Amino acid sequence: MSMNKGKSLYANYLYNVASQLLGIIVPLITAPYMARVLREAGNGQIAFVNSVVAYFVSFAGFGFSLYGQREISKSKDDKDRICILFSELFWIRLIFCIVSLAIYLLLVSTPLIGNEYKLLALINSIQIISVVFDIQFLYQGMEDFKTVAIRTILVRLISVVSMFLFIHSPEDVWKYLLYYSIIGLISNLVLWPRIKIEITLKKVNIIALKKHMVPALFIFLPVLSGTIFSVLDSTMIGYLASNPEYENGCYGSALKLINIVSAIVMADGLVFAARNARDNAVGNYDSLARHIKLGFRYVWIIGFPIIGGLLTLSSRISIFVFGDGYEKVPLLLQIFTVRVLAHGLMNVVGNQYFLPTGRENLCTIVNFIGIITNILLNIVLIPRGGCIGAAIASVISETILIAIYIIVFIRERKYWNASLFLQSYKYIFSTIVMSLVVLLVNKILEQNIISLMIVVVLGATIYSGSLLLLKDEMAIYAIRKVLGRYKR
Repeated sequence: MSMNKGKSLYANYLYNVASQLLGIIVPLITAPYMARVLREAGNGQIAFVNSVVAYFVSFAGFGFSLYGQREISKSKDDKDRICILFSELFWIRLIFCIVSLAIYLLLVSTPLIGNEYKLLALINSIQIISVVFDIQFLYQGMEDFKTVAIRTILVRLISVVSMFLFIHSPEDVWKYLLYYSIIGLISNLVLWPRIKIEITLKKVNIIALKKHMVPALFIFLPVLSGTIFSVLDSTMIGYLASNPEYENGCYGSALKLINIVSAIVMADGLVFAARNARDNAVGNYDSLARHIKLGFRYVWIIGFPIIGGLLTLSSRISIFVFGDGYEKVPLLLQIFTVRVLAHGLMNVVGNQYFLPTGRENLCTIVNFIGIITNILLNIVLIPRGGCIGAAIASVISETILIAIYIIVFIRERKYWNASLFLQSYKYIFSTIVMSLVVLLVNKILEQNIISLMIVVVLGATIYSGSLLLLKDEMAIYAIRKVLGRYKR
């Protein structure tokens, strides 16, 4: 890898991390407010209607984002090819959005969506419309993560201000969904004037569009399965639980926190996915192998301390973030710790290896095995345990899924070696040391925000110190980078 390419990869990673960090900070600001203002019922309504529209948003996108990112990354230096590809993907996505919107509105008009949800569901239709204008894949394929990161940061800051301005009572659920949907639409539109290469929408014929269907379909199916995994539980809780709004309120709140920390563990995904697709296309397998190794190591060094922190601080975190009334959240957070590691590993093996190397069929088969397992377990466990049953079902399903992924990855032996997993022992040991200290200190300190911050800082310090004593290369490199920038 040349020095310029290395710097580019590192810069893209930093931009992505910056965006992800704000994606953590903003919910940590908004989640406590939303939990207290909208209460469990309001957040439960949001979780349910968002889960329903998610299927249609996924269909409207039909895998064209990931497919477009991959194809544009292969043609990065061919401006004419990019222009044609962009035009074809825009028109075909427009068709899919129209079809998806029509079916969604038909569903909303039926008794399958209760009267208490119909207005909220109609507002959410804006999310489907916004898919038409989503061109983030162009920037990702061109590896222009700076523009995407800046857009994301500005949009998230605007969303925070809007929430405090418009959301003041449990009756404002519809206002929240309205501003959320409109901001999502605007965030897609603002990328259009910032395209750095000349893009003109060209007329295309049906034959030109058809050629993208099959490869996009094989990407769409694993994407759809991922969407189903993320929202299926909320949908089934809405229909099977005895008190669906409360159960969904607790489940959705816990899941929101887990998605925040999972985003940290998967922060390298977008950067490496685009680069890995091009490395595979040109036969640069050594670079691909290095990225996979880095991906595994990143999951270990970030994922394990997050799991340790959630297991030891779940009650304190729940009280601080959501307040009273969300009694099931602490246990949900502890159950969901398995998902943090699972999401990280699926990101490396699935999104950074199998998908960039054209293994969409494998991803589809494995993911749907997990979905079927999840549905069957939900049918049994949700009526008996509500959101706790749904969480257990989800964790079991994702454990089976990632186990299959890893087994297939190991059996291929192309990029596998035992060090990918053996290198995790330093992070496991350091996490155990950190967790024991945090557990002890947590029992001594009072339940307030200051003590929570003290415990978190103490835990991070112990974990980092342990890695330095163990002479972990990645920890030493990160600290040197930070100190180097500080000195300048």
